[in-house]
Parts: sequence; structure tokens; C-alpha cells
Amino acid sequence: QLKDGRFMLYQRGAEAYTESRLAGKVSLGIGGHMEPTDLSLMDSFYRELEEEITIEVEGVPVSFRRADGTVDVPLMQQYITVEPVGIIKDEREEVGIFHLGIACRLTPTRNTLSASIQPENGQNVRSFFVTPKEYIALTRSGDIVTEGWTDIVFREEILNSSS
Repeated sequence: QLKDGRFMLYQRGAEAYTESRLAGKVSLGIGGHMEPTDLSLMDSFYRELEEEITIEVEGVPVSFRRADGTVDVPLMQQYITVEPVGIIKDEREEVGIFHLGIACRLTPTRNTLSASIQPENGQNVRSFFVTPKEYIALTRSGDIVTEGWTDIVFREEILNSSS
């Protein structure tokens, strides 16, 4: 969440998204599964961020990949902090029955930092920033359909922190 209260949402592709149960839905969760190469949970968080978002400082993309292909976590920590805030288990949807999520608060360390979702061959189609009030209006109007985990994080973390 940014200092002005906005937070990033992104929409998954409708046709190209590999997990059909999430196709076309809007999410605020960036992440995925832990990989055997992840040495710690925090390494996994930062790897997923590097894979799924583009971080720019004053309009210039910053690369966090080392020459050997690994993610330079200490460099990423200079730009964004990751703070785990809770565990999500949501069995209202089929995806949630088989997955456990760790909700994290991502905080940019610089005012000149911006982020956007990487398109990934149609897997993700757009990202945008909204205020809590705009999020409520978009979901109530049906302009966006969100994942269950997104609603939980919005209600428990974003709405509570903006009140």
C-alpha cells in the first residue's frame, strides 16, 4: 500500500491464464509456489516479486537478477520491504481448498518507486492502483471480479489500516 492509501490490483488473463479457476479475476496477491531453489521463505517472496512485477525508480526499470540467474535479495530490500502479516486459508473457492497463502505487506522504500505487473504472455493483462473506496465501488458494480484471497486481504489488512 502506498502512502496515499492506494494499492495495486492486477487482472489475470481470461483466455491465456493457466489456472482456469482464476482466469479473468482481479487480485492484489503477487506470488506463487515455493521452488526447490528457494533457501528460505523470504527468498521465495522476493523471487516471486522479481518474477511478477516490474519495479521502476524515476521511470527506469531496475533489474534484480544476478548474472547467474538468481535474485539479488539484498538489492531488492533497498527498494521494497516484505513483511509477513498473516496466513490465509479460504475454502469458499476451489483454489483455496488446496492452497494456503501467506499475506505480506509490501512497502516501497522510496517515494520515486513505481510497480506494475509483468504481462507474462497474456497471463496477466493489466495492473492499476486504487483507493479502498474505489475498490469497494468496482467490486459492488461488478466492474471487477476478485479472488477470495483478495477480498480477505482487503477486508483484514487494507480496510483496517485505512480507517
